[in-house]
Amino acid sequence: MVQIFGRLLKIHNYIFRDLKAIYGINKFQAHLLCSKLNIGSDCRINDLSQKYVVLLLKEIEQSNLDIETTLKQNKKLSIKRLVEIKSNRGMQHVIKNF
Repeated sequence: MVQIFGRLLKIHNYIFRDLKAIYGINKFQAHLLCSKLNIGSDCRINDLSQKYVVLLLKEIEQSNLDIETTLKQNKKLSIKRLVEIKSNRGMQHVIKNF
């Protein structure tokens, strides 16, 4: 198993599919990351060497993407702000969680 940003990626899965499983990376970004590192979409995680895993981590960090915890924190803060100003969207969250 390979761990990227707190997400365990199974060895037998495709890298393209598991990149999309990381919270904050969508299909386009996963495709962009794979193409920058010359990784085919049909490549499995066990086919990647340790060098490619490190390069992948560096590329994600350099692309300035909000991933996992930072994205979740930003989302919570924005919902909290909407509730504080009593906007319609904020009140919908209050009603939904009540």
